[in-house]
Amino acid sequence: MSRIALLAIAVWQGVMVWATFCSLGTDGLVEAVAQALLGLVALTGMRVYLPPLLLPLSMTAVALWSFLRVGDVDSTLTFATCWQLNFSACVTSLLILRRYVVLSVIAAALVIAGGIWVGLPEWGRQFPISIVIAQISIVVAVRLGLRALLRQSLEADQTERSAHEALHRSELVTRRGVQLAEESRVLHDTAINTLGAIANGGAGTENALRVQEQCARDVVLLRTLREARAASAPVRLSDIFRQPGLQIERKGLSSDAADRLALPDDVVQAIVGCVREAVTNATKHSGSDHIEIECAVRGAKLTVSVRDFGIGMGKGIPRGRGVDQSILARARDHGLNAEIWGTAVHGTTVRLSVDLGTSERAVSTMAGQNPLEISGALRQRAATFWAIGVTAVAVILTLGGSVDQDFALFRMIGVMVIVCVSVHPAARRYVRTVLPGVLPSVLIAGTCVVCYFAAVATGFGTVGGAYWQALAPTGPFVLLLALYPSRAVRVVGTVAWGTLVAVMVVFVLPLSVTAAQITAAAGCAGLMFSGIWVLFQRRMSQLSEDGSRAEQRAFALRLRTELERAAQSDRRRWEEAGLDAATQLLQELAEGRRGAGDADTRMACAEEERYLRQLLQISPTLVHLSQALMSAVGLARERGINFTLRLGTTDAPDQASAQAVAAAIRDNIQSTPMREKLSASLFPVHDGLQLTLVGPALNLPLASTAVARHEQLGTVDLLELTYTS
Repeated sequence: MSRIALLAIAVWQGVMVWATFCSLGTDGLVEAVAQALLGLVALTGMRVYLPPLLLPLSMTAVALWSFLRVGDVDSTLTFATCWQLNFSACVTSLLILRRYVVLSVIAAALVIAGGIWVGLPEWGRQFPISIVIAQISIVVAVRLGLRALLRQSLEADQTERSAHEALHRSELVTRRGVQLAEESRVLHDTAINTLGAIANGGAGTENALRVQEQCARDVVLLRTLREARAASAPVRLSDIFRQPGLQIERKGLSSDAADRLALPDDVVQAIVGCVREAVTNATKHSGSDHIEIECAVRGAKLTVSVRDFGIGMGKGIPRGRGVDQSILARARDHGLNAEIWGTAVHGTTVRLSVDLGTSERAVSTMAGQNPLEISGALRQRAATFWAIGVTAVAVILTLGGSVDQDFALFRMIGVMVIVCVSVHPAARRYVRTVLPGVLPSVLIAGTCVVCYFAAVATGFGTVGGAYWQALAPTGPFVLLLALYPSRAVRVVGTVAWGTLVAVMVVFVLPLSVTAAQITAAAGCAGLMFSGIWVLFQRRMSQLSEDGSRAEQRAFALRLRTELERAAQSDRRRWEEAGLDAATQLLQELAEGRRGAGDADTRMACAEEERYLRQLLQISPTLVHLSQALMSAVGLARERGINFTLRLGTTDAPDQASAQAVAAAIRDNIQSTPMREKLSASLFPVHDGLQLTLVGPALNLPLASTAVARHEQLGTVDLLELTYTS
């Protein structure tokens, strides 16, 4: 913003040099040089530090010098110098946020008025009084508007921070749910499928070497679930061609070309997981003797297709299990487009597609708000404050005794009030409904009408040109720029305003060259202020977007850190789930110490498969309950309890509530005799979660905050615990 203001000051010094030569000719060379030097100082300030009050005080001094030097109240230089003071007051009020600025602007105005009163008594009292009124009005209006804008910006920032916190919590839970779901799918697609195939004596178990290879991979998987994520080998896209099961006929990209594609690790892992499940299903159910896998790039998309040539899926896809979870849900979680089709005669085809260059799953910004929308809302508020402030200044100057031919200023103020009312949200909605698309025309017309009435009030610069309120047209024009930022609207508005100024210059030129110069300077002042606004608008938009991007980067970094921390906690659930027996069994199969066809091996695999499937019944969406309940299932298995767990889809509100529920279950598992039955059901009720335990000799948890109901039903107990939110 300071660079924009300094550039504006430098440009206006060029106008001052022109006005000086227009009014003084070559006699004004010294003043013109001083004004040019002041412009150079402003340009220098864009690169080096300048004391805050250096330029405002210099502009005030040059203005007083110009007034005393020209001596003509109706000259072009007098008009330009008045706007020099207005620029100084406006820029100072915007850039220096100290309280002393208001007093310094008022003091400078009093010095100018006193200098004119003493040095140019023939100008009368009205002119110096108008200068003081104008300066006070500008500084007060700018500071009040700036304060209101900053207050609203602060409120928006606070709302945005609260929304970010809520979004962070929601996104963290969602991301953790996706990661837990992926781990569960991987466990299902590998170890559980392997154990199930061996238990059922599937066709895929006839090749002993292939079984050993698959079991070795599953051992690595189970150990990876319990160890650091970094311990697992990176997944490559070419792994889709190396799936155990039926013979694979590959098409499309080579392995090297596939691995060079720009895809994030989680997307590659999801593609490999979907292909693995498709191959496993084809091996178990299709009856085909081979599978065709094609990996191809079509346009900007990567497409992976898996096709078998056996018995297709003729009855549709069961929801909530099987390929719906392992393929379709996995694809949705990672931004893939998945299609599955087939017939009972022509086999099944699974097709995955994804945009190349896809980044990680997008994080919502600004709680669902676009940074451009936020900066646009702030621009509109700032423009509204500006228009109201300009109108207020016009009222004050008019009531203070400004020159007003034919009462043109009152008509001008009336138009400005109408414009301010027309941009009120309720009025804009009404106008859009009744006369859609007319508001831009209203604002352009308002700009031109206000400019015309401001000119009429001073007789187009022939009577008291120094009193010309050249800033008044910027009110409706700034609203136009803020509400309709398209280039076409800006060009039309600028051309209309500029054309009106040119016509007025041509009109008044035969009457007075000085009046024509004042008219041109007035148009230049208004258009320049509007140009400053456009630059200010762009800079604020850029800062808002930069801030938003920085906020998003910080949000993503914080989310990644929290996810890594949560991953440490999530690993504990697999540590406590009791995977040692399954790992040991698969290790023995991988090393050949067990045969896949042995009856005791098949029985052991069936038992481990049932247990692992019981773990998968704990939905990944239960982020808080997941770890605690998996440890309870593991404890029941360790103690030899016939334990049944039934769950709904509602998670505990926080980790403390989840631990309280799990503690109640574990306490009763500890007190249940070996081989006895114990069931636990957890479902939502209107004010929280209700845990129902059925088993022998149930115990009420100590220091529990739950509402309890304990009854005996013959040989078993019923314990209901309600945990309120």
